[in-house]
Amino acid sequence: KSTHKSILNKLTPLNPDLDDIQIQAELYKGMNKNFVEREKTNLDTRNGVYVYWLTDNGKEYVRKVA
Repeated sequence: KSTHKSILNKLTPLNPDLDDIQIQAELYKGMNKNFVEREKTNLDTRNGVYVYWLTDNGKEYVRKVA
C-alpha cells in the first residue's frame, strides 16, 4: 500500500518530469480497469489519506508488461 506521494517519490529518480497530476491520473485509470484499489486511512494528521495497491489483475498485468 502506498500513497500517491510515496509513489511519486519512488518514480521521480527514474523520471524527473513526473508530477502529482500524472500519478493521480494513472492511478484513476488503473482503478477504472480494476488494476488498482484504494482506501482512505488516517496515516497522518490530515483528514485521511488514500492508499493505493495493485489488485491481482493489476499484478498480472504488470508481470505481462515487464
